[in-house]
Amino acid sequence: MIYLPGEKLHTRDVVERIKSGKISGWDDPSLPTVRALLRRGFSPEAFRLFAMQCSLTKHDINIEWETLYGINRKVIDPEAERYRVVIDPVEIDVSGCIKELGVGKTVSVQKHPDRRDTREIHVTSKIHISRQDFRKFSGKEVRLLDLFNVKLGKKPKPSKSQEISEKIQKLQWVPEKGILVKIVKPDGILEGIGEPAMKNLKVGDVIQMLRIGFGRVDKKTKGIQMVFAHK
Repeated sequence: MIYLPGEKLHTRDVVERIKSGKISGWDDPSLPTVRALLRRGFSPEAFRLFAMQCSLTKHDINIEWETLYGINRKVIDPEAERYRVVIDPVEIDVSGCIKELGVGKTVSVQKHPDRRDTREIHVTSKIHISRQDFRKFSGKEVRLLDLFNVKLGKKPKPSKSQEISEKIQKLQWVPEKGILVKIVKPDGILEGIGEPAMKNLKVGDVIQMLRIGFGRVDKKTKGIQMVFAHK
């Protein structure tokens, strides 16, 4: 028996869904199978720790998904590098800000908050932020991460103060020529643009997409396909 939100499926039901093309196979991200979870970026070590925590019992037990997510998060977080991905991107022109503030051609960003190693992101005259952020903060003062403070709009204007403040909303961004990213989630697909450095990732790499969550590199074609694990 396979338990999904709102339904219980027998093995024969899953086989029929695979044959009909409703799901891609036993590793389809919508399934709670071990193969599917491994494809999503779950670590075998997390399964071992999870089993130890549950221990042996003769009775059926109900386990919250967040329990397994929390265990896996502790296992993969120390090694998962951080990358920027914006969903449903909106292009904004920051050329005026670059010129007025004298910004360099690149900015250094941390690969992981607990490590000192960094990578460079090329600063272009046009960048992308998520449409959700654009709609929510348009006309307001925000900080573009590792860049500068602006009054947000299609052509943002530099803020009078460039101090980093906890009171100012921080938005992630990617350069104009980023990489196309498709994120396969158990309940649907998200599409966006990721920072160019994601081109160097390999199939099987597990990363954290800032503000989105952890995921595993599933395919690389013209862009990159990630399978979502959890936040």
